[in-house]
Amino acid sequence: MRAGDWIRRRYELRAPLGSGASATAWRAHDHAHGREVALKILSAGSDPEVLHQEYARLVGLWHPHLLSVHALGRVEPGERSAFYLASELVRGETLDRFATSGGPAALLEAVSGVVSALWFLHGLGLRHGDLKPSNVLVEPDGRAVLIDLGCASPLGVASATLSGTWAYLAPELLEGRVADGRADLYALGVMLRELSRAAPSAATFVPAGLLERLLDPDPERRPRSAADVLAALGRDVPASPPPRSEPRRMLGRATELGRLLRAAESLDRAEPAPSVVVLRGAPGSGRSRLLREAAWSISRELDVLELCAPEARPVERLLERAWPTASAPRGVALALSVRDELANHARKTVLVVDDAHKLEPEQRSVLRAFARALRPEDPILLVASESSELDAPSSLSTAVEGAVTIELGPLDAEAVAAWFAEAGLSAPRTEQLAAHARRPAEIAEEISRLRGLSTDARPALGDEALAPELRRALVTIELAGFALRDDELAALDVSRTALTSLSLLGWIEATPDGVRPRPGRAATRLGLDLPSVEREALCLRLSALARERRVELGALEPAEAARWVALEAWLLAGAGSVDEAELLLRAQRSALRRAPGAAARAAKAVLLGAEPRPELGWLAELCAESASPAELFELARAFEEGAAGAHEAVGRELRARAELGRGDPDAALAALDSEGEASPRLEAVAARAALRTGDYAGALSRATRALSSVVASSGELELALVGELHELRGAAASYLGDHSLARSELAAAAGVARELAAPRLLYRALSYRAIDAYRSGDPQRARLDHREALSIAEAEGLDDAVSRASLNLATACHQVGAFGEALERYARAERLAEVLGQSDVALLAAVNQAKLLVDLGAATRARLKAERAASLAESAGQLFVLASARSIAAEALAAEGALDASLRESRAAELGFRSLGTTRELHEVLLERASALAAAGRGDEARATLEELGDLADAPGGAEIAAKLEIVRARIALASGLAEEVPQRLRGALAELEPAGHALAVVEARALVVEALAARSSPALQGELALLESAVASITSALDAELAASLRAKPLVQAALARRARERAGQELALAPSERPGPEVLERLLALYRKLATSEEPRDLLVMALDAAIELAGAERGFIVLDEPGGGLVVPVARNVDREELGKRQSRFSHSIALRAISTGEPVTTFDALEDPRFSEQRSVHAMRLRSVLAVPIRAPEGVLGALYVDNRFSRGRFDEGVVSLLLGFADHAALVLRSLRLIAELRARTAELELARARAETLAEERAREILRLESEVESRQRVLERRHDFGAIIGRSASLERLFDTLDRVVDAPVPVLVVGESGTGKELVARALHYAGARRGGPFVSINCGALPASLLEAELFGHVRGAFTGAERDREGLVVASRGGTLFLDELGELPLELQAKLLRVLQEREVRPVGSDRTLSVDFRLVTATNRDLAAEVAKKRFREDLYYRVSVVTLPLPPLRERRDDIPLLARHFVAEAARKLGVSPPELSARAMRALVAHPFPGNVRQLENAILRAVVLAESGTIESSDLGLEDTPTQLGPRRRAPSESDERRELEAALRASGWNAREAARALGISRATLYRKLERHRIERPRP
Repeated sequence: MRAGDWIRRRYELRAPLGSGASATAWRAHDHAHGREVALKILSAGSDPEVLHQEYARLVGLWHPHLLSVHALGRVEPGERSAFYLASELVRGETLDRFATSGGPAALLEAVSGVVSALWFLHGLGLRHGDLKPSNVLVEPDGRAVLIDLGCASPLGVASATLSGTWAYLAPELLEGRVADGRADLYALGVMLRELSRAAPSAATFVPAGLLERLLDPDPERRPRSAADVLAALGRDVPASPPPRSEPRRMLGRATELGRLLRAAESLDRAEPAPSVVVLRGAPGSGRSRLLREAAWSISRELDVLELCAPEARPVERLLERAWPTASAPRGVALALSVRDELANHARKTVLVVDDAHKLEPEQRSVLRAFARALRPEDPILLVASESSELDAPSSLSTAVEGAVTIELGPLDAEAVAAWFAEAGLSAPRTEQLAAHARRPAEIAEEISRLRGLSTDARPALGDEALAPELRRALVTIELAGFALRDDELAALDVSRTALTSLSLLGWIEATPDGVRPRPGRAATRLGLDLPSVEREALCLRLSALARERRVELGALEPAEAARWVALEAWLLAGAGSVDEAELLLRAQRSALRRAPGAAARAAKAVLLGAEPRPELGWLAELCAESASPAELFELARAFEEGAAGAHEAVGRELRARAELGRGDPDAALAALDSEGEASPRLEAVAARAALRTGDYAGALSRATRALSSVVASSGELELALVGELHELRGAAASYLGDHSLARSELAAAAGVARELAAPRLLYRALSYRAIDAYRSGDPQRARLDHREALSIAEAEGLDDAVSRASLNLATACHQVGAFGEALERYARAERLAEVLGQSDVALLAAVNQAKLLVDLGAATRARLKAERAASLAESAGQLFVLASARSIAAEALAAEGALDASLRESRAAELGFRSLGTTRELHEVLLERASALAAAGRGDEARATLEELGDLADAPGGAEIAAKLEIVRARIALASGLAEEVPQRLRGALAELEPAGHALAVVEARALVVEALAARSSPALQGELALLESAVASITSALDAELAASLRAKPLVQAALARRARERAGQELALAPSERPGPEVLERLLALYRKLATSEEPRDLLVMALDAAIELAGAERGFIVLDEPGGGLVVPVARNVDREELGKRQSRFSHSIALRAISTGEPVTTFDALEDPRFSEQRSVHAMRLRSVLAVPIRAPEGVLGALYVDNRFSRGRFDEGVVSLLLGFADHAALVLRSLRLIAELRARTAELELARARAETLAEERAREILRLESEVESRQRVLERRHDFGAIIGRSASLERLFDTLDRVVDAPVPVLVVGESGTGKELVARALHYAGARRGGPFVSINCGALPASLLEAELFGHVRGAFTGAERDREGLVVASRGGTLFLDELGELPLELQAKLLRVLQEREVRPVGSDRTLSVDFRLVTATNRDLAAEVAKKRFREDLYYRVSVVTLPLPPLRERRDDIPLLARHFVAEAARKLGVSPPELSARAMRALVAHPFPGNVRQLENAILRAVVLAESGTIESSDLGLEDTPTQLGPRRRAPSESDERRELEAALRASGWNAREAARALGISRATLYRKLERHRIERPRP
């Protein structure tokens, strides 16, 4: 592994931290939490149990001196992959190194922290097992962190094997005796002894006698506990709460764990198993721990991925990690995509989701969709946990058919007793408690209390036992709603002691983001809360923290940003600042649609806390966006009944929306019209309800009234409401037939939606616009709008709308004749609706798909789908869908020849439609029945059926139905021998059907006309055949081969197309082979031989020969089959009777017959392959239902090249001896062509080889030329570096002023003289100081810097020169100053001109005497450092004004380095800009965007008063804001910064531009690329300018 690698699309490796025998440690960036972590990656072959034990012991624990662990998993998918452990990144040095540089006070602080961590671990019943200096890291602020619990073990247990570092093991461990926490104290003694030897002066804090007690071989004579050691060190002993009392393993859950593991084993063995397993249990039932134990056990054999809850879009991110894609879709589309990819690639994967009920609604929807999409045969197992308090409709276990539910009920008495027994509590003492405390969390709480209290002071079960400080801390952490960091907890007055106690008690857990409540153990379970005043104050402070965190996080995903806004508003409402909360929500109204659940919670809090005002009504819409109808009814009651109906209008709106949600628009109208004045918002809801009832005029009236009211009464338009009202007016106008008004209103709605970035409004506006386009006779426009609506729904994750949008688009494709796409869209809509639980949409999609299949001739597929849809519709009570499905089944059965069954289904469908009163569908059933009867020769029954239709003039769809009626009558007439009536009867029908795009009905009508004309031998037959062929081709061109063949195989179509083929061949297929005209065959062959001499593309000749062979032989398909040298058969040409190339699926043929002809060199023919004993056993023959087959060898002088193969799958005995002779002639022609092809191929191959060799030579020459140029540039660069002796690569630039600076630096870098760096702010003075240090002789020493203007004089003196304990108030320990800290290195004093005069004198004395006296000390310390100073002031002028000491000035300015401002080295701006773009992209974890030419010109032209620092900030802003991977000048924000002084620069004239171009060309040696880069333009632009100015390169 190397830096830059990613692990599970989450961790990006940054730098190695170290390695050992079994693992390697890396510094990595956790992109899920936006922070750096440490990754311990196990070496291949190492036992992962060590990592698991460390993870299991530390996960979720919080202690200031104990390492926090975050995650455990596999580096890559697959059981052979290594494991990793992610933990807190501690930036520090080991304790032994720290001891040599730190003083006694600092070392005491570090050791005390280690002992405190031991006290914490011992309280958990754990022994560290490997305490030593290298397992203690000390951060720069002095915090010591105890790491590596790989050798930890339970207290009081004898270990069979020794683990840990030998020199630190206590005697009882070496002797195999039982060990407790005092074994760690022995290791502590060894560690202190080693530290005292390495740093005698630093270890003086150890009290006399303590070391001897710690190292006593007898554990009984050592200190009793870590608390005793803390007391001996003079540190505060933390209050000792009862330790957590959870057992090492999950007692009493073996059965449940076994069921989980068996499901995973079945997946691993590819045995039948459930795809979804749900753990359900009440809070405290042990769901999370059981899930964690199961995940670890499963991960030993399978790839396990666990959901990371704090992420934005956690379920989607989990799925993206399961199957990474470059451009993953969103929402349900992502769920289906990942399921398909995992299934197609057979990747065995286990996904684990804890606390699924806590997910945001949209993420729960994605999880349910993924679960529903899984099939029993999939290599995927989803394991989730959820609360048993979740209602059934929301439960994953009830939402997914086939899911296995494991209920976690109370533990039985035996398991409870085992818990207490492991805790060391006797049965008599726990008997009564065991009868009540039955959940793991309750048992753990009771054991904790009992172990911490005397027998006489035992509390009753459920009594409050938390101290007030702990109660307040717990409420604070829970109320925050986000994980709190250490600094935030301190600001909220939550002490580390309280956090440690709560962690021990199991109330909180540590996460990568901070501390949060442990799942299932919320403070509300104990009824904890704070007084209202204190609670409001706390909410206010938390809201400020939430705001700061949101700003700090910067650019967030829209959904995540919306959640932070909603949380801040919710906290503000909790603080009583409801007006401020409402303003925040109003300002972010559009963005809040990305997080509807969080927004609804905030809106509800504001509404319940605010004084009733009409303008707050919009918050009801936020409440409604993510709530179910039941939740909306509950909210409505709260608003109607609370505060004596103060929010009655809000209650009415919520009640109406609830009624709409459950599909009862009449009840919604009743709720809105009950009483009270209707606001514009209520009118909008009423208009939507009226629209759904079919009262389009009422809907239009209400929406119009509301729109005028909003415009008239509001000075500031409520754009969201205005957009909705435009949408409602447009929809109502469309249904009323006013298409002009509909188009304008819906366009206005779409415009508002785009302005507000409101995807749901935009989706509705586009959908209604598509419906209006169809109703106004523009189906193509409807198709385009439906397509755009679907793309909006998919891109924005509108999962509730995406299936309907897909169904709408499928219907539009169906209507315009794009049948291939329509079938795909129907299938996708059906699948989307199924996984979303939208049974009504799924059934409609299935029925429409079945209808299209039967119309295309795929009768069996259509019948199976219709029968399944009918069964589901009957179960769901969907009567209309049931009748439709039976009608389609009737059509399919008739096509299959089962007329009686068809009639039964048809009559059942008729009864259904009659009961529903749906006239059009009833008419279509009768028409299809009459058509089936006519096709079966039952004309009288067909006529009787038609008589039931009556007059269709005023029927729905009258013109279309009337046209279909004429088709049925034409069928009856044709079957009755009245062919002369058919063309005249169908002429009007075709005139109606063709403009309307009813392509399939047109094909049926034209096929009938062809049959009628053929029966009369009409001369118009040829024209009609051509029209029919064209109509069929227009449909089949967009279908797969199977469906295209189905359409052609429909009886009428097949007969007509066969007639067309016969007409092409100039003969009737019914003629005997001997009667076929010979001259035509000879003419065809002669034409082919003539072509052979002149054609440049021999393959065309193969196509011509095969087409002629198919036609003249009366075949259906034909193939040229070649026998390749490797032994396989290759088909270069495959055609059908319609002279079309065959697709892959239709290109299957009998290999055995072709091979027989090739191997024997003789023709092979069969009368009926299905009955021929030579081939009847061949599976391919039966699979393709082959009848007539002929294969003749293609012979050449060098042997048989292949075979010419033709067949007919519908007729027997097609090919006799005459046909065999005919095809042998074509085969000889094919042999000539194939030999030509081979010769041409050989020639082309040789030519290609020569071309490749030539290209390689040219490429090599170009590469060598580029390499020469690169080497010349590198030599020049290295020459400059060698001349300087040092490389100052950290300073970016190549300008002349910077080159002079480098030359000066090179001369003074090794000279032991003070250097003064002078320059404006932001020019990089500290960068120069660091270059002097790291390139100089003192680079091995420290580089210590301080800003002299950042501290007051009193603090600056102590910071520079140090102080002793007690020197002033707050000086609690000795502190060496920066002057001493810089010994052996460099001291950099920035902003030296700000140094107070009194400190100037002291600094001068230090420089002269080379020694320093700390504040409050009477002794001096010798120092040795190099001084580098910097200032933006003119020190010489300051000396003249008596503000700077002259003697100090001459002392510090032995060498002065002036830094040029950025405006004086503009040539360096492009280099700096590109460098800062790369750095910003790396920090942000994004791909580096490109700087456009306009942006680069803006940068070069800008004065940059803030110099390089301002440029860096401008680039960082631009990288964050840039879109489409390119930084434009508008992204830089330079217009907001001060401009350069002086007169405004005039626009360059033509002559100026010419001079600028010529100067750039001369400077670059007339290199166009370099000149364009220097000018900040593209080469194409440069060439245009050169042509315009007629600039040419001078001749030498």
